[in-house]
Amino acid sequence: MTLVQNHQRQLNGNNTPSFFGLFFILIFASSCAFFKPVNSTTENNRPDFPKDLEGPKNVDPNTGEIVYNQQLDVDMDTVSWKDGIKTSPVIISDAEMVFSNDEKDPNSFSTGMNIAFFLPFNSSKFDSFEGKVHATSMDALHYHNGVILALDALKEKNILVDASFYDTESNAAKLKSKLNSNRSLNQADLIVGPFKSSCAKELAEFAKTNKKPLVSPKSMSTSVTDSNPYYLQLNPSVKSHCEALMRHALEHFTPEQIVVVGRASEAAELEMMSHCIEYFNSMKADSDTSFIREFIITDDTPGYTEVDVLPMMHKSMPSAIIIPSYKEESFVYEMLNKIRINQEGRMINVYGLPQWKTRFINISPSMYESLNVHISSANYIDLFDPEIKNWRRDYFERFAMVPEDEAFSAFATVMYFGKLFSIHGPDFHFMLESQPDDNFVTKFEFQKVMMPILQYQDDFSYMPVNRFENKYLHILKFYDHYFQPLDNAKEMDLESEVIEDRN
Repeated sequence: MTLVQNHQRQLNGNNTPSFFGLFFILIFASSCAFFKPVNSTTENNRPDFPKDLEGPKNVDPNTGEIVYNQQLDVDMDTVSWKDGIKTSPVIISDAEMVFSNDEKDPNSFSTGMNIAFFLPFNSSKFDSFEGKVHATSMDALHYHNGVILALDALKEKNILVDASFYDTESNAAKLKSKLNSNRSLNQADLIVGPFKSSCAKELAEFAKTNKKPLVSPKSMSTSVTDSNPYYLQLNPSVKSHCEALMRHALEHFTPEQIVVVGRASEAAELEMMSHCIEYFNSMKADSDTSFIREFIITDDTPGYTEVDVLPMMHKSMPSAIIIPSYKEESFVYEMLNKIRINQEGRMINVYGLPQWKTRFINISPSMYESLNVHISSANYIDLFDPEIKNWRRDYFERFAMVPEDEAFSAFATVMYFGKLFSIHGPDFHFMLESQPDDNFVTKFEFQKVMMPILQYQDDFSYMPVNRFENKYLHILKFYDHYFQPLDNAKEMDLESEVIEDRN
């Protein structure tokens, strides 16, 4: 386990090589020391709001530079970040009105926020002889780096967060052992992780039992946990993707112009088709007799030679063809190719899933362009955006690495929950639905997902909470040679006392 406190100064970009080397030692040492959590303040020793949140400091006699109270002890077996001041500074915000004397007592969460991260560093696979990081460790390393940059950014807003890192080793049994043996987790206000589905259920059960909010950054599964109001699913489910596609199609086309396509032999595609249809049926009025056409493909010959795509296309109006398929690029390619060949001047808009952008490599851009392909996507990183360019530059200068998606996701996640905690304190996760947020990667729009219990069917307000799920998805359209979003984003405004609901 590694502890990082953001009220201590981090190494700057000029020390990138030494920081990078130390980080490898820190993460991939053969054993891990357990550290004392930041001491919680009590009614008797709570500090007043300090004017200076920088902590103890002195002047380096060689350089004249102010040095903050941070030490890194390294030996062959253990590495530890030493605790800073025993009584952490209180959390305050740049905005004076964030804490209203009538509504909030800032001393009630004066010790700051503690986040525990469970990531697959896979330290046992580190090649200490050659100093090489295993490929399976890179996602966790990028995520860690994104967290560090977020801690710095929050500090600039006078929001203080302590971060602890644990290696899941991608092993559920080892994760369970660490959860049972580490008492410092009692101090955590939020847990983030894991990446691997094999560990997700173990961590979700721990969060439920100990009433600790858990952010699941990767899993799209709806079966990780049941009746768990502490499970915060950051990555929208497959059902949410289908609903987002249908919602966008209905905003631009009438039901008679829309068709949903899938293969009879693929249970996953049939299920996604049903999600699309169910969403439409749930949105229309009882008196509405319109319906969405379903096109189920029974042909399983190579190249799907027997499939006639003309019935998918409206004869006289533009068509919206939803193909919720992600497993086989060859199937998607064949459908798109057949539609393009038979298009004959018709206006066609095809809807697909994120894998069309991230995994499919054999479908030509011209095909996407001619069919006005739209896809759903949880994240969007605009490499042409000046803010993104600056962030990527800062990341490279700091870590000597080009950031991957995990770094962006970590930064956005920590920024959001750090700000949320600064406004609402330890009960922050109960305010998720009323505090949507936009950032340079995505938006966060959490909603309760209720348990579908028959006895509550007449009054949904009494249904138990199954989980919280971030429902927001970008709809990206392929034009000008790449997928681009059709929306704009704004960031949570900490300068106002009341955060407006942007739903």
